[in-house]
Amino acid sequence: MTGRAINIEKQWRWAAVLGLGFLAMFLGMLVGFIPQVIWAKLVSPPFSNTGFVVDLPIGFLLTSSVIGYIAVAKFDTSGAACYAWIVGVCWLCFGLIGNDGAWSWSSEWTRLSRWDYAFSQMFAFPHGCGETECLGTLVYTAPAFCTIGFSLGAWFALKQEAMKASAGR
Repeated sequence: MTGRAINIEKQWRWAAVLGLGFLAMFLGMLVGFIPQVIWAKLVSPPFSNTGFVVDLPIGFLLTSSVIGYIAVAKFDTSGAACYAWIVGVCWLCFGLIGNDGAWSWSSEWTRLSRWDYAFSQMFAFPHGCGETECLGTLVYTAPAFCTIGFSLGAWFALKQEAMKASAGR
């Protein structure tokens, strides 16, 4: 009977990880938009053709870290939030491999290799992402950064709680 209870607990944890991963993506993208615009204005080249370029989603990462810290410190101390990054990394891998990330490459219109092209479209460096106007970075990399930041914030909150608990003993 105890083996069955452990199995149910594990299923609940993975469901919580999935739910928290998608919540981290949604909240991080929603709330992190303004800090990302500020970050983009600070580091974007002056010759950029758009007002908002998601070249490196640091604003999303920092905002999601704060959200993860607050969410765990106030609501959830189970530790499932520390694994929300798995959802984002899987989403990023889907963008790189499964959804024409590297496979839409053609030697007729780019001088980059297949994987250099895919990497530059997802991370906007070292070659930039001008071919798609950084949509790969916005759609795949920014949500992955949101879940990674959320997990880091959750980890810091859990570490702080453990330090408080050990100091209180």
